[in-house]
Amino acid sequence: DTFAIARLIFFRLRKLKMRVASYLKFLVFLIDGIHRPSFFPKLVAHSIIIHSNKISNLSMKIGLPKIFSAPTDGVLVVGATGRIGREVMRTLLESGRNVVAAGKDSKKLKETAKEFGKFDNFWIRENIFLTAGKDLPASSFEGISQVVSCIGPSFKDPNFDSKSVDFEANLSLLSSLKKAGVEKRSRSGGKEFELVNYDQSSQGSKKRKPPHWTRLDDVIMGGKSSSFWRDQNDNENFKRWFGQLKVEGGGFCGTIIKDMDFDLSGYDGVRLMVRGDGNRYKFRIKPITPAFENEFLYQASFDTVKDGWIEVKLPFESFTAVKRSDVLYDAPCVSERPKITSIGIILSRFEYNSLENPKCQPGDFALDLQYIGLYRSKRPALVMISSAASERFNRISEEQRKMDVPIVKLNPQGVLNWKYKAETEIRKSGVPYAIVRPVGLIPEENAGGVRGVRFEQMDELSGCITREELSKVILHCLEEPEFEGKTFEVRRDEAEIAKDQLNRKNIMREVKLLVNDRDRSVNGMLPFPFPKDLPKELSEDEVKQILQDPRVVAQQKRDSKGPE
Repeated sequence: DTFAIARLIFFRLRKLKMRVASYLKFLVFLIDGIHRPSFFPKLVAHSIIIHSNKISNLSMKIGLPKIFSAPTDGVLVVGATGRIGREVMRTLLESGRNVVAAGKDSKKLKETAKEFGKFDNFWIRENIFLTAGKDLPASSFEGISQVVSCIGPSFKDPNFDSKSVDFEANLSLLSSLKKAGVEKRSRSGGKEFELVNYDQSSQGSKKRKPPHWTRLDDVIMGGKSSSFWRDQNDNENFKRWFGQLKVEGGGFCGTIIKDMDFDLSGYDGVRLMVRGDGNRYKFRIKPITPAFENEFLYQASFDTVKDGWIEVKLPFESFTAVKRSDVLYDAPCVSERPKITSIGIILSRFEYNSLENPKCQPGDFALDLQYIGLYRSKRPALVMISSAASERFNRISEEQRKMDVPIVKLNPQGVLNWKYKAETEIRKSGVPYAIVRPVGLIPEENAGGVRGVRFEQMDELSGCITREELSKVILHCLEEPEFEGKTFEVRRDEAEIAKDQLNRKNIMREVKLLVNDRDRSVNGMLPFPFPKDLPKELSEDEVKQILQDPRVVAQQKRDSKGPE
């Protein structure tokens, strides 16, 4: 989609800029070295640094570890040599993210290095052994801000069964990244960018020049409403916008700050501290638009509590592009127009498309403003790829399992138990996370093209999904704060309209419908069940009977490469 393409272009231009700067610096060293022979050792060293990325990429192509360089803001993909891991890495690399492949099998890692060595943003880390009770050294997470767990058990090697991999290895990974402080790095929140601050106690001895607010009331179109800003007293930590809204005529009051010129890139929304009167207001931002576009605004509504201070968070995803109050459905989203020239607040009898504002009270109004700033939300520090049916298995009775789908009946090695136990530990760890439960995986060649996806919770979803589609979801889990703290199932959307619709718009529409794990009980959802002990092993006859199920036979025919 457009966002991914823009991001890729940005990273390529940034790398080009850095490379040009390095060569210019080298030229300066060369000229200096001609006049000072003693300078030549430094000249040679800098030459190696300039060409280090080329040397590193060459070493990757012949199957050796990348040398002379290290990632920044990297994603550590654990289980990188598996089919899911390789597809996840491919998607992340193509998006421009720095990716580090981690694994225990050096031979497979070298094969992976040959496959992905063409990417400048690819590294490998060998000898990543995740074992019970042992943490990885902090150096394993050097340059890493996020981790994706793609690990899965072996059904041939008893040393890597479901308990060892799905549970113990994930717990070792969780403990290791906590101790390394991965969740405290750049993708897990950050400092706010202050736009307006009337809280004098937070400014210290350095007093800032207050911004100049301009009136924008309906008198400009023949209305009779009016608004004003009251001067701030020395003992007040806010400034009051007040006035009278008259519905005859235009029916709106507005106030704006012009010529601000700031960039929203790297932030997720606007935060306000306000004390209101029960009205529903709108916050507006005006982007700098290209010459070929008509001007428009972004607006987001927020409610106030009469005489009560509240914090208002307005994610950029909640802003709507408008011209006057008419919605522009085909306008670019906020992230595509991050350069902003002004901000403002509006009280109007209309909300959008000339529909009445349900919480607009004509007459006198007052809004106390303390703070406006840009905030950045947490992204998941850890994304775990689990499995659909893991929660359901631990919730339903033994009799219900016998009537369920084959994977629930079979539960090989207790995989649904161990994955769910690992999920439970991650949810209570305090680490920012997202847990993704894909349904049945099918090969791309049998899928008939890429489709949009559907998310659900409560683990009642069935269907199928390709590894490519799953990897696109994982990319957005890492990039979008809306995924943090959520456990959900994902399948491909088989509707005809969903063909070729796997994009940011589709994924963000789905994630907005999800409930944060900590809020399930207050949103009419059942709490997570307590992890159950492994059930008794099935007899050979019972296993054989399950494997003869037409659904299992069909799956085996679709996926001739065998189990994950």
